[in-house]
This record gives sequence, C-alpha cells and structure tokens, in this order.
Amino acid sequence: MADWATVVVGVGAAVATTFVAVLAHRTSKRAAEIAEEATKIAAQQHQEAVLLREAQARIVGRQVLYEVMAFPRRVAALRNNWELAVSLEEPKRIANGQKLIETLDEAAIPLLPISQRIEDRIHNLPDSLGADLATLLGGSQTVSEIVRKIQGRAKRPDAFTGWAYKGDTGDFVLLHFQLSWLEDLGKTFSREFESFVLGPVGHSPPSAAQQQ
Repeated sequence: MADWATVVVGVGAAVATTFVAVLAHRTSKRAAEIAEEATKIAAQQHQEAVLLREAQARIVGRQVLYEVMAFPRRVAALRNNWELAVSLEEPKRIANGQKLIETLDEAAIPLLPISQRIEDRIHNLPDSLGADLATLLGGSQTVSEIVRKIQGRAKRPDAFTGWAYKGDTGDFVLLHFQLSWLEDLGKTFSREFESFVLGPVGHSPPSAAQQQ
C-alpha cells in the first residue's frame, strides 16, 4: 500500500508539473502575442501620427504660401524706401520726412499676418522650415518694435524747425540692418518653402487674372 501510495503521489506530482509547464508555456506564448500586438498597434499609431502631421503641414503650407513668397519683395521695398527716407552716413538724419512716415506706416503692418495668427500650428511643418518661419516671425516682430520707437521719436517740422529726431540716430541703422537681414533670409526660405508646398517641380500660383 505504501508503495502504491508513493506511485500515486509521484504520478500526481508529474501530472501537476506537466500541467504547470503547459500553463506556463501557454501564458508565455500569449504574453508574446500580446507584446507583438502592442508593437503593431504602437507602430500603426506612430504612422497615423506621422500622416496626420504631414497632412496638417500641407494645410499650413498652403495657408501661408502666398505671404511667404511675397515676403522678400515686401521687405526689399521697405529697405529701399528706408534708404531714401534717412541718411545712413554721418551725420545720420531724416533725409525725406514724407518718405519716412510712409515707410514707417507700411513697416508697422505685420509682415506675416497669417503666419502670426496660426503660429501655434507651425510646429507641424518639417523641423527646419518650422524653425525658420518662427525666426522670420520673431524678426518681423523686432521690426515692429523698432518702428514704434522711431515713430515716437521722429518730430515733424513746424514753423521754426525742420524734421528732427529726438533720439539715437543709430536706430536708423538698426532698422536698416534688420530689414536687410530679413530680406536675405526670406529669399532663401521662400524658395525652400515653395519647394516643400508645391513639390520639386511645383506649379506657379495662379496670377491675379487667373483667380478672377
């Protein structure tokens, strides 16, 4: 009886061990399947996030394409007019008061108004383009600050005196430098941005006549 009891116990232990082993194998296999499924889901979610960002980047690109392309020309016009408005050589002075007022009024208008309104979405653009557009926005805001300062210090002529500047005339050079820098950066950026939005070959935006 004792021998039979030993046999029964042994068989029971063997069965239990086998059962535990099978259960562990099934659990391990299921864990591996769950891990594989989780990996696939994560990869799919990543791909969906990438596609969503690309779609949003294309939308942002289309929204600001025209103002980005026009930016270098507008800044160049401001720079040219500023060179007519003030003398940048010593002694620095207001050379043409009317041109100064006109140029400052024009420069006070936001250079990238649409980009400024959707600033919180430009991170959807490719990293280099988003960073450069943010740089242009910052530079444009600096122009606005310099313009406000010059407007407050420029004194119109009266019956006794001509145009005068009640401040450091180095402000004239500072504005000129900022406009020149934005013009150079804008030329390079606008080409890269156009290539991104329209593709390597691209299609020229419709003219005003075509849009009518």
